[in-house]
Parts: sequence; C-alpha cells; structure tokens
Amino acid sequence: MTNELNQLGKWLSISMYFFGFLLLWEWLRPVKQLTNTEHLYPFIWFIILSLILHYFQAKMIARTLLMVGYIAVFINILYFELSFSNPEWIVLLIKNISTGLTRVFAADWVSLTNEFRTILFFILLWLMTYLIHYWLTIRKSIFLFFLITVVFITVLDTFSPYDATFAIVRMVMTGFAMLGALTLYRMAETEQIRLQIRTVWKWLIPLAIIIFSSSYIGFAAPKHDPIWPDPVPFITSYSDKVIGNSETKTVGYGVNDLKLGGGFAQDDTVVLYADAPARHYWKIENKDIYTGKGWETSPSTGSISIHNDMDQRTFGLPRIVETSKYSAKVNVKLPAVHIPYPEPGALTKISSSADYYEMGQVNGKILSYQKDSGQELVKDYEVEYDYPRYDTVELRKVKNLEYFGYQPDYMQEFKQLPEMPARVKQLAEKLIQGKDNWYDQAKAIENYFDGPEFVYDREDIPYPKEDQDYVDQFLFETRKGYCDNFSTSMTVLLRSVNIPARWVKGYTEGTMVNVEGKRMYEVTNNNAHSWVEVYFPNAGWVPFEPTKSFSNRSRFYSSAEVAASSNPMEAAPDNAVPVPKKAEKDLAEKTKKKVNESTLGAAFWSDVNWIFYFVIAVMIILIASLIYKKRGGWLPRLLLVVYKRQPDHHTFGKAYAALLRELHRYGLKRPEGQTLREYAQYVDNYFYSNEMKRLTERYEQVIYRGDATLPAWEESQKLWENLIKKTIA
Repeated sequence: MTNELNQLGKWLSISMYFFGFLLLWEWLRPVKQLTNTEHLYPFIWFIILSLILHYFQAKMIARTLLMVGYIAVFINILYFELSFSNPEWIVLLIKNISTGLTRVFAADWVSLTNEFRTILFFILLWLMTYLIHYWLTIRKSIFLFFLITVVFITVLDTFSPYDATFAIVRMVMTGFAMLGALTLYRMAETEQIRLQIRTVWKWLIPLAIIIFSSSYIGFAAPKHDPIWPDPVPFITSYSDKVIGNSETKTVGYGVNDLKLGGGFAQDDTVVLYADAPARHYWKIENKDIYTGKGWETSPSTGSISIHNDMDQRTFGLPRIVETSKYSAKVNVKLPAVHIPYPEPGALTKISSSADYYEMGQVNGKILSYQKDSGQELVKDYEVEYDYPRYDTVELRKVKNLEYFGYQPDYMQEFKQLPEMPARVKQLAEKLIQGKDNWYDQAKAIENYFDGPEFVYDREDIPYPKEDQDYVDQFLFETRKGYCDNFSTSMTVLLRSVNIPARWVKGYTEGTMVNVEGKRMYEVTNNNAHSWVEVYFPNAGWVPFEPTKSFSNRSRFYSSAEVAASSNPMEAAPDNAVPVPKKAEKDLAEKTKKKVNESTLGAAFWSDVNWIFYFVIAVMIILIASLIYKKRGGWLPRLLLVVYKRQPDHHTFGKAYAALLRELHRYGLKRPEGQTLREYAQYVDNYFYSNEMKRLTERYEQVIYRGDATLPAWEESQKLWENLIKKTIA
C-alpha cells in the first residue's frame, strides 16, 4: 500500500510539472508570430530541462552548470556557428555578454545585440521555471502564475494579431486542473491527512468531469458579439496625440479630406442665415475617389458656367421626378468663394454680387467670380430651385444601369474602390441579401447604421493605423464616430456591391431663430456635415442619411399607396386598423429577434449530442454520491453549528438524539435492548474516554428527573461537542 501511495505521489507531482510546462508554453507560442524568432525548440527544451532538474532536486551547482552550458551551446549554434573545438566561440560569447552588460547599465536598450537579447530571454525562462517549481512544491498554489498567464494572453489577443481563441481554452483547462489538484495537497497538509489512492481519485474524477464539461459548454455555446468596441485604435490614436502626431481639429467645412479620423472641438461661429421655405441640407461639393484613408476629387474635367440672373435648366431633374419651385435668400456671415445650395434640389437661378459662377462637373462645387478681379467673396445671394419629391415605386425599378439600356462611362468612377479587406464586401452582400433593387439595398445599408452597436461621438475618435482601412476600422472595430465615418462607410458599402454612390459635404439645415422679427435658419460650423448620394438613372442623384441621430430631409412617397388611398374601398377592408409604420417596423424587428434567438438556441441544443447529456447526468450522480458518502465530514460540523444556535432547555434532548444517530452512522451501533448506560460504556471503551458516560448521566437527569434546565445543556455542551467531533470522518 505504501509503494502504491508513493507511486501515486510521484505521478501527481510529474503531472503538476507537466501542466506547469503547458502554461509556460503558452507564453512562447505568440513569440514566433509576433517577433522574428524562427525556432522555438531551443527554448522549449530549455524549459523541459530546467523543470526536470527541479523535479529531481539537483544540486544548485550542478543545475547552474548545466543550464549555463545549455545557453552557451545554443548561442553558438544559433549565432556563431563555430566548431565547439574552436575556443573562439567562447571568447565571442564572453565579449558579447560584456558589451551587453555595459549597454544595459547605460540604458542603451536599442543597441543590444540579438545574441545578448537571446541570453536575457533564456535567463527569463530560467527564472520562470524556478517560480513554477516554487509555487508547486513550496506554496502549492499556482493561482498567481495562472492569473498572470491569462492576463498576458488576453492582452496579446486584444492588442496584437495573435489569435488566442484556443489558447484561452487550453489555459482554462490546464489552470483549473492544477488549482484543483494543489487545493487537495494544501488541505491534506493543513488537516494533516494522509492521502489515500481512493481519496485522490474521488477528488480528481469529479474535477476532470467539471473542467471538461464546462470547457465544452463554454466553447460550443452561442456567443454574442462584443458589446464594447475594440480599444486598440483609440489607444493608438490617443498615444499619437500624446507624442504630437495628432492635432485637435475644429468642426467646420474644410477642403482637405485625404486623412479622415480624429476628434474635433465644437465651433458656434455662424456661417449663414437662410430664409428658406423648407428644411433641407446645404450642399457645397461631392468627392468621388476613396483612398482607404479619406477622399479626393478626380482631376478636373472642366466646369459649367452659370451666369447671374439667368435661368439654368442644365441640372434639371428627370421629368419623372415631381418638384416644387422654391426660392431662398441667404445672408452669409462667413464669406467664402463657394456657394452652398439646397440639397436635394436642382438650381434654376442664382443672384448675387458676382458676375458668373463655375460649377465643377465632377465635384458639383459652385465658385463665384467677377469678370475683372477673379473669384468673388459672396456675402448675400438668392437661389431658385426645384425641390424634388421621389417616388419609391420608380426608384425600386432600378436594379442596374443596364436595366435602362445604358451605362455612362463616367458612372464607373462612382464605383471606384481601392484594395480593401474582403469582409467589407461580405458585410454589404449580407445586408442587401433578399433585396432585388437599388433603393431597397441602399435603405438596408442605411438602416444598418441605426443599430445599437454604432455610437455617434465627436471626441476621442481614432485615426486608422498605417496599414488599416478607414472604413474597415469603423465597421468592425471602433463602431464609434461622426458623420464622416457613417457616410464614408455607407458609400464604400454601396460601391462594393456595384451601386454608384458619392460622398457629399455641406451643412445641415441649421436651427430656426428669430432675426430682426423674421424666422430664419441659422447655420453654424457645428452644422458641417457629410452624407451620401446614390445615382438612379430615372431620378438622378438621391440623398441618403446614414449618420445616427440625423434624419434625411428628402421627400419620398409611394405612388402605389397614393393610388390605393384614392380608392379606400379596394385598398383595405372596413375593419382594417392602420398600424403606424414605426410600430410595424419595431414589431417586425422584435419578432425577427425572438425568432433568431429561438433558432440560435435550438440549433445549439440540437448540435449537442447524447454524450453531453450523459456526461451531465453522470456528473450530477457523481456529485450527489460524493456528497452523500462524505456526509461523515460535513454532517457533524453542521450539527455543531445548528445546536450552538439553539440555547434553550429543549436542545439537550435533540442534541443527544442526534449524537446517537451520528455514532450509529460512524459504526458504533447500539443493539436492540441495550440500555443507554451500557451503550455509553461501549462508546467510551472505543474512544478511550469517559465523556459518553458523563453525558448520558446528565441526559438521564433531564429525562427521568425532569431537570430540564438551561444550565444542564450548557454544562454538557462541551462533552457533546467532543463526541460529535470524534465522528467526523
């Protein structure tokens, strides 16, 4: 039996060292991926050798000589590549160490050679193997190292390309196995219990079942998407600001959009006052070339002249689009050479102090000019325009450009995209799935940004990293930003599925204020905005608004609904109750969410085979059996707690009866017909004491003489507790 216990102890000790090696190996796995290290085997064998020497308790001198020799040999193999019979490699090694130490003391970390860095890494691994040995054999607690390992791997998973999906599962299984086994060791030492083979197996088997079952459930169960955005881009951006690589911008219209990103400060400076009959945006320009970091305009392909006070029908909308004729007077407070004009709308006339205007054919930007002095800063102007109303029935007819029998060459530039991550196009295809026309596809992408995972914010917005796409960063990492993030992302998603779209800049409608007794729209720098336009061959460029908390000011209607409403008897039965669109949409979304959740849960449980249920059932039975078999350890302690909290004269009788039951369970059975005094003598002989006899005499005084007083129980309580403790298994 002693040999079996010794063998069991050895195997358990070897297992602990093996699990410690596995945890330490997790520290090495990312090294190859994140550094230029080609070979890990020298470090792995170094760890194994060090742990073996610790297990066999080799003398410190012998252990040191072996480890130093190992380091020296592999430094020669990896770097010097000299024959071991040639003493020159030893000279080079010593010289390298001397130079490295000098640079360390001088804090010249950059100049450290690879040879010296490798030596330092070997020393670090040496220290870690000693710590594992210390935690396993002396402290018998590996929790600290396990926690540090988990933090290290999770930080790498978050802030580096290293994928720790399976590493975390391995760590959890290995770490909890070590924690459970070492807890048994500590309990045995504290209670001075000699571990038996059966005891060890009773501990390890349930531990293994719990670890494997919980790991399986955690790995196989469905998981929600991350609630918080990836912090890496923000931290990178913040660090850039700290070292001076970023600057705080001020909100407002600007011409340079090559590098989008970063936060900006508010600016209440008034740009213009507009006396307009409708709430609409004010467009300045659009851009067509997406670079992966921002926007630029194609090389100039000319402009169209617009003369003052002359009707211009060049930019009229297709006849199929219904329009209303409006005019607006604009008082400019921040003079500029460009003319903000209504969006959506088709300009028909501009009147100002300028002689004429040039409108870019690609960017749509209108610049004002004087014949003699060139560009003119316009302070006041008036515009007349056709304000459109789009029929969604007509918009839904557009499935592609070829549908209308033509495809203008210039439309190709509004589908332009640089090389991008594949997941951007995959997301776009997923969003438009089931939509067979451009309008519904554009609305699906527009509505996607209204989801709870996206947050509108103007502060602490990161710039993309050097090798990172601006849209990819926003869609899959930060999901926090302002209009530039939302509008650029929608434009790119549309282009990725071959829908012509362009990025538009200008101002929102502003705030209605009272100016000299007249109601006007006040537009400030805070109203600077960007949005999206999608090209429809039968309607022209139609605005869309993906930015969260902003509303599209364009007017849409359905001619089919208008026709149906003109004949209500055919449109709906008499008892039909109209459902608000928003409520109908919310109900559909909730129903879809419930169906998705139900389907997800059903799919998960249908995938879990009968083995899982069997393991769970066996685990429950084993735990229940273990609790019942170990009742000798916990039941007496429970009785001690219960009867200590009942200090009344009725307690003595109950406590004595409980003691008899515990003695019976312990194996000291009372034969039928045996008196209490005879049984007490039998118990005292077994325990080599007279406590049962003394307790029984006091019990008889209470029962037969009616001396049921509280002091009787208090005086006997110590005897009762001693006897109960002796029944603890």
